[in-house]
Amino acid sequence: MERPFDDEGVTCSVCHSIESVETRGIGSYTLAPPAILVRADGTRVRDASDREIRGDLDAHRRAVMRPLLKTPEFCAACHKAAVVTELNRRKWLRSFSVYDEGRRRTRASSG
Repeated sequence: MERPFDDEGVTCSVCHSIESVETRGIGSYTLAPPAILVRADGTRVRDASDREIRGDLDAHRRAVMRPLLKTPEFCAACHKAAVVTELNRRKWLRSFSVYDEGRRRTRASSG
């Protein structure tokens, strides 16, 4: 059975639903229903029409461009991966870690 959005993969709402992260990778984040608008008084609006969003772009920007989304730790929640023991029946293996590699380069250039 085909459903709408089946072929879209990771959509905007996935990343914008992330409330907190850890740098362990492999999806180390906590999801919550995303706000579409955050009013000046802090009120979170989860359901809004396109017209309401276009009518208050500042409120939409506050909702979707939270400071967390601009941190390397946010990226590390997904872009740091490993093959866990349960998958290879041998041992835990780091597959890639863009976050750790970037941190090493940053420390080396500043030190």
